[in-house]
Amino acid sequence: MRRTTRRHRLTGLAAVLALCAALLPAVSQAIPEFARKYSMSCAACHAAFPRLNAFGEHFRDSNMRLPNWRDNTAGTGD
Repeated sequence: MRRTTRRHRLTGLAAVLALCAALLPAVSQAIPEFARKYSMSCAACHAAFPRLNAFGEHFRDSNMRLPNWRDNTAGTGD
């Protein structure tokens, strides 16, 4: 009887630990989409990731667009 109770406790503990491990967020990698689009480094907008500096806040407030920027992608005729 005592072994069964101990086994149930260990099984329950293992299940709780497995659930906790499954709920932990995965390691994510940043995608420097805007840095590539505008040929700038991430440090132009970020002080210490994910914190924005003044320029980054202005960029965010401008709907992620730079004023007077000419898009250098080729037109596809779509």
